[in-house]
Amino acid sequence: MEENPYQAPEAPLEAPPAPDPAGMGLPWEDRTQGGAFARALATARLILANPEDAGRRISRSKAVGSSIGFFALAGLPFQWAAQALTAAFTPLDGSANAWLFKALHLPTPPPPAPEQLGFTKVIMWAGVALAPLTFAIGMLIAGLLAHLGLWMVKGLEEKRGLETTYRSLLYVGGATAWVAFLSAFGVLLPKGILPIHQLFGFALALGILTFQGMVLGHAHGLKPWKGVLAIFLPWVILGCCLGACLAPVMMGAAAPGAS
Repeated sequence: MEENPYQAPEAPLEAPPAPDPAGMGLPWEDRTQGGAFARALATARLILANPEDAGRRISRSKAVGSSIGFFALAGLPFQWAAQALTAAFTPLDGSANAWLFKALHLPTPPPPAPEQLGFTKVIMWAGVALAPLTFAIGMLIAGLLAHLGLWMVKGLEEKRGLETTYRSLLYVGGATAWVAFLSAFGVLLPKGILPIHQLFGFALALGILTFQGMVLGHAHGLKPWKGVLAIFLPWVILGCCLGACLAPVMMGAAAPGAS
């Protein structure tokens, strides 16, 4: 029997299956999900609310360029503003860190001369002007150290590459940059409570690094604690080496007879 060419096609008995969310990438990389700001906001929400799913999605692409674009839009403005705020309002007379020298039983440095204050201010604002370059260099070094940490904890068995490490750091850095911006407002606090703000900022930085390690672990198919260890281990080793080199100098400066 010949088919009628004018007959309407029969409707399928079953609807086509919906796409598997686990196989999808990040919203930022799907240009069908709206404009850049909407996709950046959706990506930041996903990373902060579901780091495990975000880590899996990060590993599904090797495109580092898209993660750089996300950081440039969602992270760099906050980081830039935080650095400018710090340069504008940080006291340069050494009073902000006097408590730290006292806690470490070290001699408090003398107040800087007026010409030194001017030079320090120039250096700080030069850092603000060169912020994109310094952030790029810092991210490059951080990515290499994080990947070295993954190698130390035997976390490269899935062979997801250095690109996954950089993508993870850039996406998490962009999603959490607003925290650093809010923390920078602590420079406006009275000097009496600046030590509390500095300790809080240090704890906040440790928290962000821990979260970064969790996402890094998920991106490389590891347990979260391995990703956290990979983030901290290289810095701890570097810190110990630096401390061993500086300890004799600091102890000599703290000696009663030191000039």
